[in-house]
Amino acid sequence: MTIRFSRKNILTLDHTMEMVKSKFQGLGLNPFPCRLPQVPSLLSYTGNLMHLWVFPNTFTSSFPQKIHSGGNSCVAEDDCGLRVDGFWSGWSVWGECSSSCIPEGPAPVRARHRFCSNPAPSSSPPGNSCPGDGTETETCNHLPHCAVDGGWGSWSAFSSCPVTCGVGLQVSVRRCDSPAPKHGGQPCAGEGRRTSVCNTNVHCPVDGVWSQWSEWAPCRYPFRGKDIHCQKIGGSQSRERSCLHRAHKGTICSGEALTETRVCYDVDKCYLKGTWDGWDQWSLCSPACGERSQRFRMRACKPDYSKYSPTIGRQREEATFFGKPLGDCGPTPDGGSKFEVQPCLNVPPCT
Repeated sequence: MTIRFSRKNILTLDHTMEMVKSKFQGLGLNPFPCRLPQVPSLLSYTGNLMHLWVFPNTFTSSFPQKIHSGGNSCVAEDDCGLRVDGFWSGWSVWGECSSSCIPEGPAPVRARHRFCSNPAPSSSPPGNSCPGDGTETETCNHLPHCAVDGGWGSWSAFSSCPVTCGVGLQVSVRRCDSPAPKHGGQPCAGEGRRTSVCNTNVHCPVDGVWSQWSEWAPCRYPFRGKDIHCQKIGGSQSRERSCLHRAHKGTICSGEALTETRVCYDVDKCYLKGTWDGWDQWSLCSPACGERSQRFRMRACKPDYSKYSPTIGRQREEATFFGKPLGDCGPTPDGGSKFEVQPCLNVPPCT
């Protein structure tokens, strides 16, 4: 219900409270006896039939302009027995975010607050509290993401043994995915692979391998009773090798040559005419440091085998001269030595 005053009903500050009360009683209202506030922003006046709200800017020239029932109530004096409903203050500034970066999972939030204090609800009679919430939050999506360091996942089961005989290696792996590194985080420390020796308890076949050839045996005449040393008579000599390490049904060495034979002349320590060969290359300096470092070279007496047949036997096999003969070359062409030594220059000092 809305009641409007006519111009003749307008009250001024000169009217007493009794006059105000009589005016409202004339409208069928039963106001509480109380003083008129000096400068209220909103006056809640409670009667038997309705609430009275008064909206003046000041009380300098007129009484309230509107009376109606329902709605918000406002400032009044408690000693008048008037109900005052609460009203919100303004929002505060936003607070700090709950984190300086956005972690994995829920984003950080910040909050601002307001208070039911403009005015606070009356206690007697009890006024209504402010509607709504006093706290407001928002997510801090403007922050950078937090660095996430990598973490190892669980080790996998070891793989099956990869061999059917002997021993092998089983492998187990883990991944850096719990979590995976993100946003500049550190990778996982340590290894992502581990091994374990597995044994089948079955011997593997071991294939044979050839040994090195033995030294050549002395050059001998094929038949006993004849000495061919320093003679222009051909002989033969042999050397051997063995198939080693074959085991557990492994394959034998390829090839059939366990023994190798060749024809030869036995010239070991025999005096043979010869000619002087050219100088060899200079040796390295010895020792490698210091003032006594030297190098040397030599020239050898090259034996003359021209009086020996280059082949031996019916098969005309190429002959080998076995041993080291004593060359007889006479004096050197220039009368010099067959061995020459020189001091080494620019050798670093020994430390």
